[in-house]
Amino acid sequence: MKYIFYILFGLAFYSSTAQNSNDINFMVTVNEELMISLSNFRIDVNSTNKSNSFLLRYVPGKLKLTAEEYNAIFLSQHSELEVSFTAGFYDKEEYYQYDYKIPFKKKWLVEEFCVLSLYNLNKKKYRKKFKPLHEDGRYSFSINLPSSSIFNLKQ
Repeated sequence: MKYIFYILFGLAFYSSTAQNSNDINFMVTVNEELMISLSNFRIDVNSTNKSNSFLLRYVPGKLKLTAEEYNAIFLSQHSELEVSFTAGFYDKEEYYQYDYKIPFKKKWLVEEFCVLSLYNLNKKKYRKKFKPLHEDGRYSFSINLPSSSIFNLKQ
């Protein structure tokens, strides 16, 4: 009887401390700095007949999703997503805010972890190495996953 109590207590403790299965292990860096706070973090799912936009909560290392958001994103037929957010940071004692929009694949989010690294191309060291994501040429990105890495390098 004593062992059954310990087993039940252990299971109850484990289930109360276990990670929410709707969370995604996701980290964002900008110019090689971990982003602690991001605002307006959205995932847009566009399909042929409708599009959905989900405003999510980012904490360093995790994207917090409700069960409904998780199901709507991962059960949709479309595998292409768009991740967008606003990041603010100080550079030479001035505060800058950048809006980012990154094309994303759903399969990247189901990996064990995903690290999205952004590089502002107004900095010379990144401008030499990376090609711009859009015509405006403001930023580029790389994705690091346990299975692979994706870089937007210049040829």
